[in-house]
Amino acid sequence: QMCIRDRHNTTWKEIYFSNSFKQKLNSVPAYSPELLLGFHSSISSYLTSLIFSAFNIRSNVKPLYLIRHSPALRYLEFSDVKIKDTFLDRLLSLATHGVLPHLDHLKLCRCEIVDDHLQYFATHSIKLKVLDLSENLITCYGLKYLTCVVKTLESLNLSENRLCSSQLSEDLLLQQFFSCLRKGLKLELLDLSRNGFNSKSFTIDVWQDFKALRYLSINDMAIAQNASTHFIAFCGFLPNALEILNLSNCRLDSQHVEHLVRGLQSITTMRYLDLSGNSLCVGSCQALIHLLEIPHLQRNILYQEGGRLISEAVGKNSGLVSINLASNQLGHSTMDIAIAIERNNGSKYRTIILRDNGLSGIQYQQIREMFK
Repeated sequence: QMCIRDRHNTTWKEIYFSNSFKQKLNSVPAYSPELLLGFHSSISSYLTSLIFSAFNIRSNVKPLYLIRHSPALRYLEFSDVKIKDTFLDRLLSLATHGVLPHLDHLKLCRCEIVDDHLQYFATHSIKLKVLDLSENLITCYGLKYLTCVVKTLESLNLSENRLCSSQLSEDLLLQQFFSCLRKGLKLELLDLSRNGFNSKSFTIDVWQDFKALRYLSINDMAIAQNASTHFIAFCGFLPNALEILNLSNCRLDSQHVEHLVRGLQSITTMRYLDLSGNSLCVGSCQALIHLLEIPHLQRNILYQEGGRLISEAVGKNSGLVSINLASNQLGHSTMDIAIAIERNNGSKYRTIILRDNGLSGIQYQQIREMFK
Protein backbone atom coordinates (compact mmCIF):
# COMPACT_ATOMS: atom_id res chain seq x y z
CA GLN A 1 0.00 0.00 0.00
CA MET A 2 1.33 3.40 -0.97
CA CYS A 3 -0.49 6.52 0.10
CA ILE A 4 0.23 9.89 -1.48
CA ARG A 5 -1.67 12.91 -0.27
CA ASP A 6 -2.29 15.97 -2.39
CA ARG A 7 -2.62 18.79 0.16
CA HIS A 8 -2.98 21.71 -2.23
CA ASN A 9 -4.74 19.99 -5.17
CA THR A 10 -1.92 20.80 -7.59
CA THR A 11 1.25 19.94 -5.65
CA TRP A 12 2.20 16.60 -4.10
CA LYS A 13 3.35 17.22 -0.53
CA GLU A 14 3.52 13.87 1.24
CA ILE A 15 4.61 10.35 0.34
CA TYR A 16 4.12 7.33 2.60
CA PHE A 17 5.90 3.96 2.40
CA SER A 18 4.61 0.95 4.29
CA ASN A 19 5.92 -2.60 4.51
CA SER A 20 2.99 -3.99 2.48
CA PHE A 21 3.83 -1.63 -0.37
CA LYS A 22 7.47 -2.77 -0.30
CA GLN A 23 6.32 -6.38 -0.67
CA LYS A 24 4.05 -5.50 -3.57
CA LEU A 25 6.77 -3.37 -5.08
CA ASN A 26 9.14 -6.35 -5.16
CA SER A 27 6.57 -8.78 -6.55
CA VAL A 28 5.08 -6.73 -9.40
CA PRO A 29 7.61 -5.83 -12.11
CA ALA A 30 5.62 -2.79 -13.26
CA TYR A 31 6.12 -1.17 -9.85
CA SER A 32 9.87 -1.46 -9.63
CA PRO A 33 12.05 0.58 -7.26
CA GLU A 34 13.47 2.38 -10.28
CA LEU A 35 9.97 3.50 -11.26
CA LEU A 36 9.33 4.77 -7.74
CA LEU A 37 12.61 6.68 -7.63
CA GLY A 38 11.77 8.20 -11.00
CA PHE A 39 8.39 9.28 -9.66
CA HIS A 40 10.05 10.71 -6.57
CA SER A 41 12.44 12.79 -8.67
CA SER A 42 9.46 14.47 -10.34
CA ILE A 43 8.03 15.68 -7.02
CA SER A 44 11.14 15.88 -4.83
CA SER A 45 11.46 19.66 -4.92
CA TYR A 46 7.94 20.00 -3.39
CA LEU A 47 8.04 17.12 -0.89
CA THR A 48 7.74 18.30 2.73
CA SER A 49 7.02 15.01 4.57
CA LEU A 50 8.41 11.48 4.36
CA ILE A 51 7.06 8.66 6.53
CA PHE A 52 8.56 5.16 6.61
CA SER A 53 6.43 2.69 8.56
CA ALA A 54 7.33 -0.99 9.16
CA PHE A 55 9.91 -0.55 6.46
CA ASN A 56 12.95 -2.68 5.71
CA ILE A 57 16.00 -0.41 5.52
CA ARG A 58 17.74 -3.03 3.36
CA SER A 59 15.06 -2.95 0.65
CA ASN A 60 15.79 -1.73 -2.85
CA VAL A 61 14.05 1.55 -2.08
CA LYS A 62 16.84 3.36 -0.26
CA PRO A 63 15.46 5.83 2.32
CA LEU A 64 18.65 7.89 2.40
CA TYR A 65 18.50 8.38 -1.37
CA LEU A 66 14.93 9.65 -1.14
CA ILE A 67 15.78 11.87 1.82
CA ARG A 68 18.92 13.27 0.23
CA HIS A 69 16.96 14.32 -2.86
CA SER A 70 14.12 16.01 -0.94
CA PRO A 71 15.50 19.49 -0.20
CA ALA A 72 12.12 20.87 0.98
CA LEU A 73 11.70 18.16 3.60
CA ARG A 74 10.44 19.41 6.98
CA TYR A 75 8.96 16.27 8.56
CA LEU A 76 10.70 12.87 8.65
CA GLU A 77 9.30 9.83 10.44
CA PHE A 78 10.47 6.25 10.94
CA SER A 79 8.01 4.03 12.81
CA ASP A 80 8.48 0.32 13.54
CA VAL A 81 11.79 0.37 11.70
CA LYS A 82 14.94 -1.18 13.19
CA ILE A 83 17.52 1.56 12.79
CA LYS A 84 21.24 0.85 13.08
CA ASP A 85 23.62 3.42 14.52
CA THR A 86 25.48 3.78 11.20
CA PHE A 87 22.23 4.62 9.42
CA LEU A 88 21.35 7.27 12.02
CA ASP A 89 24.86 8.71 11.70
CA ARG A 90 24.45 9.15 7.94
CA LEU A 91 20.91 10.51 8.34
CA LEU A 92 21.90 13.20 10.85
CA SER A 93 24.93 14.05 8.74
CA LEU A 94 22.59 14.97 5.86
CA ALA A 95 20.63 17.28 8.16
CA THR A 96 23.70 19.16 9.34
CA HIS A 97 25.55 19.61 6.04
CA GLY A 98 23.00 21.76 4.24
CA VAL A 99 21.29 18.89 2.39
CA LEU A 100 18.07 19.27 4.43
CA PRO A 101 17.99 22.95 5.41
CA HIS A 102 14.29 22.93 6.40
CA LEU A 103 14.10 19.71 8.45
CA ASP A 104 12.75 20.59 11.90
CA HIS A 105 10.60 17.58 12.88
CA LEU A 106 12.15 14.12 13.40
CA LYS A 107 10.22 11.13 14.72
CA LEU A 108 11.94 7.80 15.49
CA CYS A 109 9.22 5.72 17.15
CA ARG A 110 9.63 2.01 17.98
CA CYS A 111 12.99 1.94 16.19
CA GLU A 112 14.98 0.10 18.92
CA ILE A 113 16.98 3.25 19.62
CA VAL A 114 19.48 2.74 22.49
CA ASP A 115 21.85 5.10 24.29
CA ASP A 116 24.68 4.58 21.80
CA HIS A 117 22.50 5.82 18.96
CA LEU A 118 22.11 9.18 20.68
CA GLN A 119 25.83 10.02 20.47
CA TYR A 120 25.27 11.05 16.85
CA PHE A 121 22.95 13.84 17.95
CA ALA A 122 25.93 15.29 19.80
CA THR A 123 28.37 14.60 16.95
CA HIS A 124 26.30 16.42 14.33
CA SER A 125 24.71 19.12 16.53
CA ILE A 126 21.46 18.88 14.60
CA LYS A 127 18.93 21.69 15.16
CA LEU A 128 15.30 20.61 15.43
CA LYS A 129 12.05 21.99 16.77
CA VAL A 130 10.34 18.64 17.37
CA LEU A 131 12.01 15.37 18.41
CA ASP A 132 9.98 12.22 19.11
CA LEU A 133 11.95 9.25 20.48
CA SER A 134 9.01 7.47 22.09
CA GLU A 135 8.82 3.72 22.67
CA ASN A 136 12.53 2.95 22.40
CA LEU A 137 15.21 1.62 24.78
CA ILE A 138 16.78 4.86 26.00
CA THR A 139 18.00 5.28 29.58
CA CYS A 140 18.86 8.47 31.44
CA TYR A 141 22.54 7.77 30.78
CA GLY A 142 22.05 8.39 27.07
CA LEU A 143 20.32 11.74 27.51
CA LYS A 144 23.66 13.51 27.95
CA TYR A 145 24.07 13.22 24.17
CA LEU A 146 20.90 15.29 23.64
CA THR A 147 22.23 18.37 25.42
CA CYS A 148 22.89 20.28 22.18
CA VAL A 149 19.71 19.34 20.36
CA VAL A 150 17.52 20.13 23.40
CA LYS A 151 18.57 23.79 23.23
CA THR A 152 16.49 24.40 20.09
CA LEU A 153 13.62 22.01 20.78
CA GLU A 154 10.04 23.14 21.28
CA SER A 155 8.71 19.60 21.69
CA LEU A 156 10.38 16.48 23.15
CA ASN A 157 8.70 13.09 23.50
CA LEU A 158 10.59 10.46 25.49
CA SER A 159 7.58 8.43 26.62
CA GLU A 160 7.82 4.66 27.09
CA ASN A 161 11.59 4.38 27.32
CA ARG A 162 13.75 3.22 30.24
CA LEU A 163 14.74 6.54 31.75
CA CYS A 164 14.46 5.18 35.28
CA SER A 165 17.03 2.42 35.07
CA SER A 166 17.73 0.24 38.09
CA GLN A 167 21.37 -0.02 36.97
CA LEU A 168 21.99 3.60 37.98
CA SER A 169 21.73 5.07 41.44
CA GLU A 170 18.67 7.26 41.97
CA ASP A 171 20.73 10.40 42.64
CA LEU A 172 22.94 9.96 39.57
CA LEU A 173 19.94 9.22 37.39
CA LEU A 174 18.12 12.39 38.40
CA GLN A 175 21.25 14.50 38.08
CA GLN A 176 21.90 13.32 34.51
CA PHE A 177 18.26 13.57 33.56
CA PHE A 178 17.67 17.12 34.71
CA SER A 179 21.09 18.45 33.68
CA CYS A 180 20.08 17.63 30.11
CA LEU A 181 16.56 19.03 30.40
CA ARG A 182 17.73 22.32 31.92
CA LYS A 183 19.17 23.21 28.49
CA GLY A 184 15.73 23.03 26.90
CA LEU A 185 14.40 26.38 27.95
CA LYS A 186 12.41 26.73 24.71
CA LEU A 187 10.45 23.54 25.37
CA GLU A 188 6.69 23.91 25.09
CA LEU A 189 5.81 20.19 25.10
CA LEU A 190 7.49 17.53 27.25
CA ASP A 191 6.27 13.93 27.48
CA LEU A 192 8.03 11.66 29.99
CA SER A 193 5.18 9.18 30.47
CA ARG A 194 5.63 5.54 31.40
CA ASN A 195 9.32 5.59 32.26
CA GLY A 196 9.18 4.12 35.75
CA PHE A 197 9.89 7.32 37.66
CA ASN A 198 9.03 7.48 41.33
CA SER A 199 8.14 10.32 43.66
CA LYS A 200 11.76 11.41 44.25
CA SER A 201 11.60 13.08 40.85
CA PHE A 202 9.45 15.75 42.49
CA THR A 203 12.25 16.92 44.77
CA ILE A 204 13.91 18.78 41.90
CA ASP A 205 12.75 22.38 41.36
CA VAL A 206 13.80 22.25 37.71
CA TRP A 207 10.23 22.67 36.45
CA GLN A 208 10.18 26.39 37.18
CA ASP A 209 13.03 26.89 34.67
CA PHE A 210 10.73 25.92 31.81
CA LYS A 211 9.13 29.31 31.27
CA ALA A 212 7.57 28.30 27.93
CA LEU A 213 6.32 24.82 28.91
CA ARG A 214 2.63 24.43 28.05
CA TYR A 215 2.23 20.62 28.01
CA LEU A 216 3.69 18.22 30.60
CA SER A 217 2.91 14.51 30.76
CA ILE A 218 4.41 12.29 33.46
CA ASN A 219 1.62 9.78 33.86
CA ASP A 220 2.20 6.31 35.34
CA MET A 221 4.63 7.72 37.89
CA ALA A 222 4.74 5.80 41.16
CA ILE A 223 3.92 8.26 43.96
CA ALA A 224 4.10 6.55 47.33
CA GLN A 225 1.58 7.42 50.00
CA ASN A 226 4.36 8.68 52.30
CA ALA A 227 5.89 10.92 49.64
CA SER A 228 3.62 13.93 49.99
CA THR A 229 6.55 16.27 50.67
CA HIS A 230 8.00 15.49 47.25
CA PHE A 231 4.68 16.07 45.56
CA ILE A 232 4.15 19.35 47.42
CA ALA A 233 7.51 20.55 46.08
CA PHE A 234 6.48 19.58 42.56
CA CYS A 235 3.17 21.46 42.86
CA GLY A 236 4.97 24.57 44.07
CA PHE A 237 7.29 24.71 41.06
CA LEU A 238 4.88 24.11 38.18
CA PRO A 239 5.62 26.29 35.11
CA ASN A 240 3.51 29.45 34.98
CA ALA A 241 2.62 28.96 31.30
CA LEU A 242 1.33 25.41 31.79
CA GLU A 243 -1.93 24.62 29.97
CA ILE A 244 -2.07 20.80 29.92
CA LEU A 245 -0.93 18.41 32.67
CA ASN A 246 -1.23 14.62 32.58
CA LEU A 247 -0.87 12.84 35.92
CA SER A 248 -3.04 9.82 35.18
CA ASN A 249 -2.31 6.50 36.92
CA CYS A 250 0.09 8.10 39.43
CA ARG A 251 -1.49 6.63 42.58
CA LEU A 252 -2.64 10.06 43.68
CA ASP A 253 -5.07 10.35 46.54
CA SER A 254 -7.17 13.27 47.77
CA GLN A 255 -4.36 14.75 49.89
CA HIS A 256 -2.10 14.93 46.85
CA VAL A 257 -4.83 16.65 44.86
CA GLU A 258 -5.37 19.28 47.57
CA HIS A 259 -1.74 20.38 47.12
CA LEU A 260 -2.14 20.21 43.35
CA VAL A 261 -5.20 22.48 43.46
CA ARG A 262 -3.27 25.04 45.50
CA GLY A 263 -0.43 24.97 42.98
CA LEU A 264 -2.76 25.32 40.01
CA GLN A 265 -4.63 28.31 41.42
CA SER A 266 -1.71 30.59 40.56
CA ILE A 267 -1.52 29.29 36.97
CA THR A 268 -4.11 31.23 35.02
CA THR A 269 -3.34 29.44 31.73
CA MET A 270 -4.22 25.94 33.01
CA ARG A 271 -7.06 24.36 30.99
CA TYR A 272 -6.67 20.57 30.82
CA LEU A 273 -5.83 18.15 33.64
CA ASP A 274 -5.88 14.37 33.34
CA LEU A 275 -6.14 12.58 36.72
CA SER A 276 -7.78 9.43 35.45
CA GLY A 277 -6.97 6.15 37.13
CA ASN A 278 -6.14 7.61 40.55
CA SER A 279 -7.98 7.39 43.90
CA LEU A 280 -9.65 10.77 44.28
CA CYS A 281 -12.52 11.66 46.56
CA VAL A 282 -15.55 13.67 45.54
CA GLY A 283 -14.28 16.85 47.20
CA SER A 284 -11.09 16.78 45.15
CA CYS A 285 -13.02 16.30 41.93
CA GLN A 286 -15.36 19.15 42.81
CA ALA A 287 -12.41 21.50 43.36
CA LEU A 288 -10.87 20.52 40.03
CA ILE A 289 -14.11 20.96 38.11
CA HIS A 290 -14.47 24.46 39.58
CA LEU A 291 -10.92 25.28 38.47
CA LEU A 292 -10.53 23.85 34.97
CA GLU A 293 -12.00 23.96 31.47
CA ILE A 294 -11.20 20.31 30.65
CA PRO A 295 -10.95 17.87 33.60
CA HIS A 296 -10.41 14.16 32.87
CA LEU A 297 -11.44 12.22 35.96
CA GLN A 298 -12.40 8.79 34.65
CA ARG A 299 -11.73 5.63 36.66
CA ASN A 300 -11.70 7.29 40.10
CA ILE A 301 -14.78 5.48 41.54
CA LEU A 302 -16.88 8.39 42.81
CA TYR A 303 -20.15 6.46 43.24
CA GLN A 304 -23.71 7.73 42.98
CA GLU A 305 -23.64 10.13 45.95
CA GLY A 306 -20.45 11.66 44.61
CA GLY A 307 -22.08 12.12 41.24
CA ARG A 308 -24.75 14.37 42.72
CA LEU A 309 -22.10 16.62 44.23
CA ILE A 310 -20.20 16.63 40.95
CA SER A 311 -23.35 17.77 39.16
CA GLU A 312 -23.48 20.83 41.45
CA ALA A 313 -19.88 21.72 40.61
CA VAL A 314 -20.54 21.30 36.89
CA GLY A 315 -23.48 23.68 37.07
CA LYS A 316 -21.34 26.41 38.66
CA ASN A 317 -18.42 26.39 36.19
CA SER A 318 -19.45 28.46 33.19
CA GLY A 319 -15.99 27.99 31.63
CA LEU A 320 -16.23 24.20 31.39
CA VAL A 321 -15.96 23.01 27.75
CA SER A 322 -15.14 19.31 28.13
CA ILE A 323 -15.45 16.66 30.82
CA ASN A 324 -14.65 12.95 31.15
CA LEU A 325 -16.25 11.06 34.06
CA ALA A 326 -16.33 7.58 32.53
CA SER A 327 -16.09 4.46 34.71
CA ASN A 328 -16.80 6.09 38.07
CA GLN A 329 -19.81 3.97 39.15
CA LEU A 330 -21.97 7.10 39.20
CA GLY A 331 -25.19 5.20 38.64
CA HIS A 332 -28.34 7.29 38.25
CA SER A 333 -26.45 10.46 39.25
CA THR A 334 -24.94 10.32 35.76
CA MET A 335 -28.26 11.71 34.55
CA ASP A 336 -28.02 14.55 37.11
CA ILE A 337 -24.61 15.48 35.71
CA ALA A 338 -25.93 15.41 32.14
CA ILE A 339 -28.83 17.69 33.09
CA ALA A 340 -26.41 20.10 34.83
CA ILE A 341 -24.26 20.21 31.71
CA GLU A 342 -27.27 20.81 29.47
CA ARG A 343 -28.46 23.68 31.68
CA ASN A 344 -24.96 25.13 31.75
CA ASN A 345 -25.06 25.86 28.02
CA GLY A 346 -24.37 22.29 26.93
CA SER A 347 -24.06 23.30 23.26
CA LYS A 348 -20.63 24.87 23.93
CA TYR A 349 -19.15 21.57 25.13
CA ARG A 350 -16.67 19.90 22.79
CA THR A 351 -16.53 16.53 24.59
CA ILE A 352 -18.82 14.91 27.15
CA ILE A 353 -17.87 11.36 28.22
CA LEU A 354 -20.13 9.67 30.79
CA ARG A 355 -20.02 6.04 29.64
CA ASP A 356 -19.62 2.92 31.80
CA ASN A 357 -21.38 4.31 34.83
CA GLY A 358 -24.12 1.71 35.23
CA LEU A 359 -26.99 3.27 33.26
CA SER A 360 -29.20 1.33 30.91
CA GLY A 361 -28.94 1.66 27.15
CA ILE A 362 -32.17 3.68 27.09
CA GLN A 363 -30.80 6.14 29.65
CA TYR A 364 -27.60 6.64 27.70
CA GLN A 365 -29.71 7.23 24.60
CA GLN A 366 -31.64 9.92 26.48
CA ILE A 367 -28.35 11.64 27.36
CA ARG A 368 -27.24 11.54 23.73
CA GLU A 369 -30.56 13.10 22.70
CA MET A 370 -29.90 16.04 25.08
CA PHE A 371 -26.82 17.10 23.18
CA LYS A 372 -27.81 16.58 19.56
